Amino acid sequence: MPKRTGVEKTKLKTEILPTVAIKETPIYDPEALLKSLVYTVPSWVSSIERTATETDYKEITQAVRLSLKQALQRLAETAQTMIEILEETTYE
Repeated sequence: MPKRTGVEKTKLKTEILPTVAIKETPIYDPEALLKSLVYTVPSWVSSIERTATETDYKEITQAVRLSLKQALQRLAETAQTMIEILEETTYE
C-alpha cells in the first residue's frame, strides 16, 4: 500500500468524519440553578445526617467544632433567605 501524503490524509479524514458544528449555546432555562439545588441539597442533608450519627464528638477539636458550626450557620441563613424568596415570589 503506498504512503499517503499529508494532503491526501487530510482529504481522507474530511471525507470520512462527519462535520461537527461548533457547540451551540443551550436554550436558556430560568429554573436551571434551582433544579441544580433540588438535586444537590439531598446529598448535603445525607452527609450532615451521616456525620451527626457517626462522629465521636469527644475526639473533635474546638477549632473543627467552631469551623463547622460557622459553616452550618451560614448554610442555615442562606437556606432561610432562599425559603423567604420562594415564599414571597408570586406567579403572574
